[in-house]
Amino acid sequence: MDCALDNGVTGIEAQCGGACLCSTCHCYVETPWLGKLPSMIDDEQELLGYLDDSRDNSRLSCQVLMTEALDGIVVHIPERQWRNQ
Repeated sequence: MDCALDNGVTGIEAQCGGACLCSTCHCYVETPWLGKLPSMIDDEQELLGYLDDSRDNSRLSCQVLMTEALDGIVVHIPERQWRNQ
């Protein structure tokens, strides 16, 4: 989430500042990278459950902490988040 904000990625608002209290940093993680991410905490799973556009590869970017193992990670932003910005 911080990387997206620092680089002006359209569609990542992060209204709660990374506290896992909203879903404004929702993203889709490309399949090869999913296995390198930590498991979701209950709060993240619950928030994603409220979204109409949640998919099996949905994550909240505030819960994806960057490490060397994630260098090159590919994520996509749901269309509803960037369409009206």
